[in-house]
Amino acid sequence: MVASIKLSTNLSVILSQTHPASEMNLPHNSPPPPPSQSFSQTIIQLLLQDSTAEMKLNQIAQQVACCTQADSCLILSRVGERMSVLQGFWAVDGSSTELLLTQLQSVATLEEDLRGGGESHHWIMGVSPFERCFRLKIPQGGWVILGYLDLPLHPLLTVQDQQSIAEGVAIAFSQLQLQQQVQIGNQYQSLLNPLAHALNRTSDWEDSVTTALAELAQTLGIDRSFALMLKANNPLYKTRSHQKLPSDARATLLGQWHNNNLPPLELPESFWLTDSPLCASAWKAFPEVHGVTEVSPSLSSDGNEIDQILFPLDQVCSWLVIPLVGVNNRGKSSALILGFLVFQSVQKRVWQPHELELASWVTTQLSTAMLHNITLQKVQLLVKDRTEQLERSLDVQAKLYEKTRQQLAQLRELIELKDTFLDAVSHELRTPLTIMKVAIQMLRQADLPLPLQEKYLNVLDQEWQREHNLIQDLLALQRLESHQQEIRVQRLYLRDILNPLDEEFKETWASKKLKTEISYTTIPVVDESSNHPVLLYSDLESLQRILGELLTNAGKYSEKGTTVKIEVCQEVAATGDRIMIRVTNFGEAIAPEDQPHIFEKFTRGQGMTDNAVRGTGLGLALVKSLVEHLHGTIEVESHSGQDGDLGETCFTLTLPQFPESH
Repeated sequence: MVASIKLSTNLSVILSQTHPASEMNLPHNSPPPPPSQSFSQTIIQLLLQDSTAEMKLNQIAQQVACCTQADSCLILSRVGERMSVLQGFWAVDGSSTELLLTQLQSVATLEEDLRGGGESHHWIMGVSPFERCFRLKIPQGGWVILGYLDLPLHPLLTVQDQQSIAEGVAIAFSQLQLQQQVQIGNQYQSLLNPLAHALNRTSDWEDSVTTALAELAQTLGIDRSFALMLKANNPLYKTRSHQKLPSDARATLLGQWHNNNLPPLELPESFWLTDSPLCASAWKAFPEVHGVTEVSPSLSSDGNEIDQILFPLDQVCSWLVIPLVGVNNRGKSSALILGFLVFQSVQKRVWQPHELELASWVTTQLSTAMLHNITLQKVQLLVKDRTEQLERSLDVQAKLYEKTRQQLAQLRELIELKDTFLDAVSHELRTPLTIMKVAIQMLRQADLPLPLQEKYLNVLDQEWQREHNLIQDLLALQRLESHQQEIRVQRLYLRDILNPLDEEFKETWASKKLKTEISYTTIPVVDESSNHPVLLYSDLESLQRILGELLTNAGKYSEKGTTVKIEVCQEVAATGDRIMIRVTNFGEAIAPEDQPHIFEKFTRGQGMTDNAVRGTGLGLALVKSLVEHLHGTIEVESHSGQDGDLGETCFTLTLPQFPESH
C-alpha cells in the first residue's frame, strides 16, 4: 500500500514486532492480588530494573493480568508528537500468542464511538477466541486491554482498582517515554554535530554528502540511503495547484550509502524525472513526505527500468522519499525542488514522527549546503572566467607593451643611425667640397703655372669622384634594402674578374708597395662535369662590387710592403656546390668589440678613426647587403699578432656556385 505517512501509526504492524509474552509467565491459577495503590509501587520497582523498555512493559502486562485474573493483557500507549508506540503483552501458557495479540490489537483499534459513549472503560463481546474483553483507557493516552477466554470468576474490577491500574500504567508510560526521549535526544545530538560539520565541507562536496547519508542511515537503522539532484534549464518551481512535471528535469546520483543487506546503486549518468514514476509521485506529493511501509502487489507490477534500479521491489520492503527544497520567500506552496533524499529498508517498518523530524532536519541542512555549493560553484566559475579574461587582457597588454618597447628601441636605433648618418654624410660631403672650393680658387689665378693647374684639376676630379661614390653607395643600399635590385645571373669565371681587379689594386696601392697573391684550390668532386674551380653562376656587377670593396678595404688597412692574399676554394656538398673566397690582409687588427658591428652602416673601428683612415663606413655594409642579395654569406675573423707581429684580418665570402633556379 502506497500512501503519505501521517502522524497516526498502524499499531498492528508495530505490535507484531514484540517478543512473545510467554517468555515470562507467572502461575495463573493462584488467587490474584487485589489492585490497590501499592500497584503503583510495584510498577515503579519494575521500572527500576536494568532491562529493556519492551521487557519492562511485558512484565507490567503480566502483573496486570495476574491482578485481574485475565488470560491475556495488552498495554498500549498512544503515539506522541515526537514518540513512537510503547507496548507490553502477556498471554497465558499454552495459548496461541500471535492470535491473541492480533485480536487484542483489533480491540485497541476500535472506533471511538464503540467505547461506550466515551466512557473510560467498557466490556467488549464477540472477539474470538475471548469470551469477553475489557478495555481501560489511560488518562494520559493509551489503553489496557484484558482478554478472558472464560467468564471471570472473581468480582468485576472496582472503580478504585481501575484507577490504580490506570495510574500505574500511566506512570510506566510516562517514565519510559521520558527515557525514550532522552535516549533519542542523545543519539540524535551525537549525530547532528558531525553531520553539520560534514555538510559544511566545500572542498569535497560529494564526499560530504556520502558521509551525511551514512551517519543518518546508521542512526535510523536504514539499509540504504542516496541523494538525487535535479537539473533543469528553468527553475523547478512547484505549486500545489500545478501538478505538471517539468519535461526538462534530469536527475543525477549525488551520493549513496549502503550496508551489507543491499548492493550499491548502478544508475546511468543521468535520467529524466518523467522516466521514474515513483520519483514523479514524490515530486507531485510535495510538501507531503512520500513513503511506503510495505510494497503491495500492484506496485510491484508497475515499476519501470529506472525504478527497478532506484527501488528494487524484490529487495526493498519500505522506503521514504523526502524532497530537497531550496529556500524561497513564497513558502512551501511554491518551492524550488533541488532533488530527493531516499531511505530504504529491507524490513517492513513504520516511519516514526521523530524519525521524520530528524530526516526533515537533515534534508533542510543538505538543501542549504547544496544551494551553498551551487552558489559557490557559480561564483568560482565567474571568478575563473573573470580571472581568465584578466589574464588575457594582461597578456595582450604585455604584448602591446613589449611591442611598444621594441618599437621605441627601433626608434632609438633609427635616431642614432640618423644622427650617425648625418654626421658621416655631412663630414664626407663638406670635406670634398672644401677641397674643391680651394682648388677652384687656385685655378682662378691668371698667372697659375700649367703644372699647378693640372694638379688642382686632378684634385677636383678625385673629390668629385669621392662625392659620386658616396651617393652611389647610398643609392645602392637603398635599392638593396627595399629589394628593388634584380639579379642578372650569368656564367662567370673568377679569373676573368679577379685578374683586372688585381691589376687595378696594384696600381692604386703602389705607394704602399702592396702585393697580391691569388690561389685556387679545388676539393675532389663527385661529378667530374662540375670540376670548374673558378666557374659560378651569379650577378657580374654585384660580384665585382663586392670583390672591389673587399680589396679596397684590405688596401686601406694593410701595413706597407705586405701582401694581400686572395684564396679561391670550391666545395662540393650534398646541399649544393659552393665557392669560397678569402681576402686576407696584414696590419692593425679589428678590435674584438668592433667585429660584431663591422658590417653595420656608418660603423668603423676605433683604430681606423684614430689613424685618420679615410672612409664613410658604408663599404662593408654595402658588401653585406650585396652578398645576401646573391644568397651568400660573409664573415670576418681578425686577431692581433704576437711579439710585435702584424695582425691578420680575413673576410670569407661564400656564394652558391649554381643558383637554385639554374
